[in-house]
Amino acid sequence: MKTTLRILVLVLVLLLVSVVIVGAQGGDNVDERYVGRIPAPPFPEAIDWINVENPLTLEGLQGKIIILDFWTYGCINCIHMIPVLAQLEERFAEELVVIGVHSAKFANEGETTNIRQVVQRYNLQHPVINDSDFRVWNNFAINAWPTFMIIDPNGNVVARQSGEVPFEAFEAYLSNMIEYYDNNPSIGSINRSGSCREWARSATQFDISQ
Repeated sequence: MKTTLRILVLVLVLLLVSVVIVGAQGGDNVDERYVGRIPAPPFPEAIDWINVENPLTLEGLQGKIIILDFWTYGCINCIHMIPVLAQLEERFAEELVVIGVHSAKFANEGETTNIRQVVQRYNLQHPVINDSDFRVWNNFAINAWPTFMIIDPNGNVVARQSGEVPFEAFEAYLSNMIEYYDNNPSIGSINRSGSCREWARSATQFDISQ
């Protein structure tokens, strides 16, 4: 009787271990600080892009960490973040793509020509969307400038932060995220081929709306 009971207990333990292993392999046991669960909305069609030859897609950026910078050039806090984003692009040149989403506060700020001039003035190297009709803004439920949305390498929204963010905070978070994916390839992988800066160099200040 005791032997039979031991066997039953052993079988039960093995079944529980199997459930845990399957759950982990299925992605239930992930660090939600770095792994999102909600797919990021796709970029709208028929929208002006600056600094790239062709519109980007989330599918085409699979494997990259993406920061969407929701800004407007009349916002001083947004302007303060420009050098921080440039530092991040330099620090994580292979892993990170920064995309500026210019959602204008005033009508004149929504003109692509004016945005292009500001992009040149501040030497922005990353792609910028003219989101004058707030389609991207509304799709991501943004309510303040600046706001930063982080999309994980699988294309899911993973983090959101409004206001000015120190470089050190971004660097620590992104470094930990990259380390997490490097150590857990079954969850997703970082695509280190090409960089945002390379796209910008190949199409310096080129606007597809021209």
